[in-house]
Amino acid sequence: WLSEKFNLENSTIKIRSNYLKQFLQWYKETSNYQELQTLKPYDVESFFIKATSQWGKSYKRSLQGTLRSFFDFCHQRGHTSHNLHSSLPVIKTYRLGEVPKKIDDNEAIRLLESLNRLTDSGKRTYAIVQSLYTYGVRGCQLRALKLSDIDWHKDQIHFPAVKGGKSCSFPLTAEVGNALVDYLHTRKKCGYQQVFLTLRAPFSPLKKSRTLSQ
Repeated sequence: WLSEKFNLENSTIKIRSNYLKQFLQWYKETSNYQELQTLKPYDVESFFIKATSQWGKSYKRSLQGTLRSFFDFCHQRGHTSHNLHSSLPVIKTYRLGEVPKKIDDNEAIRLLESLNRLTDSGKRTYAIVQSLYTYGVRGCQLRALKLSDIDWHKDQIHFPAVKGGKSCSFPLTAEVGNALVDYLHTRKKCGYQQVFLTLRAPFSPLKKSRTLSQ
C-alpha cells in the first residue's frame, strides 16, 4: 500500500515496518487480540507518549509518520470505523530551529588535503569525499553509483534516482575523475558493479548508510 500510494522505496518501507512492529506488539499485549475497531484515540495517544518519552524529535516524527500512514490504511480498508490519524500528538517544530550544520569551502579543502591517499582505504575515502564535495549528492546515491554510470569518453557521471527522487548527471571534473581512477586501480575485482566496495573480503557494496559515514 505504501509502495503504490506513496511510491516509497523498499528500504523506507522496511524502516517504517520496524516502527509499526512496536505499536503492534503493544496492541497485542494490551488488547488480547481484540479487533482494531475497539481502539480509541486515548489509547493511541497514551502509547505514543509512552513509546517516545525517552527519544528525540527525529524518532518521534518517524513514529508519528508511520502511525499516521497505518491509520489511513486501516480506515480506508475498513479495519477501523474512524480514522485515528489525528489522535497522535502534535510535534511542535520551529522555523530554523534545527539549521543543519556544515563546513565551509576552506574547511572542506583542508579535509580533502588531510586524507592519506597512499593507502587503499585513503584512496577510497578521498574519492568518496571529493565526489560528495563536488556534486552535493546524497550518500545513498553515491553508494548506488555503478561503473557504467561513469562515461569516461563524454566526461560525465550519472547518479541514479533514490527514494523516489530523480536521477542526475554532471560533468566529470578532473578532480573527481582523477580521484576515481586512483581508487579504481586498487578496487578488488568481483561480480558487483557498484563503484565503492568494502575493503575486506568478501568484497561487496556499501549497503548501509553508516558504512559510508564511517
